[in-house]
Amino acid sequence: MDVDGGRKGLEQLRESELMQGCGILTMDKYIQSREGSIEDLIGLPAYFALVNLCYKLPRKKRLSLEIVSTDVQPKRLVQQIEEHFAAVGLDIGSFDRYKPAEFLVEHTGRCLKKLPDLSKALDRFEKLFADINTCRKSSRVSKAPAYTQARPIVDIEPRKRAGQLADAEKV
Repeated sequence: MDVDGGRKGLEQLRESELMQGCGILTMDKYIQSREGSIEDLIGLPAYFALVNLCYKLPRKKRLSLEIVSTDVQPKRLVQQIEEHFAAVGLDIGSFDRYKPAEFLVEHTGRCLKKLPDLSKALDRFEKLFADINTCRKSSRVSKAPAYTQARPIVDIEPRKRAGQLADAEKV
């Protein structure tokens, strides 16, 4: 198995018995890159627009697809944004990768109107969540002892919940 072989190696690893049924999902299944993060799931146009809105970047200092690294070893999206902030001399401090997420939650209506390709991002998230749910339901994933397996809170009788939560806090 060629693990160092990039995308082909990742496909071989995914198909191997090692990963069969262990519930490991890789981002390359949801984005057009060998590796990525949650920001990549949103997509470049939508994420750049979100950062521009969040930080209220002036038109001449806004993120655009022109800053995207085309190197053989492309940089992570967050690293490219951090470098852009430093290069254009923004006096708003350094880039905080959690701030756009917070902005999105607080200004959802505004973002829904202004973010390009948002429907594509929602499709990628929907596919990821469907795969996560499939992994959780799969009997192959659940090889751990019963006492280590998480149970939904609805499976616990109401009168026992408080006691179990108190026991969990003692641990």
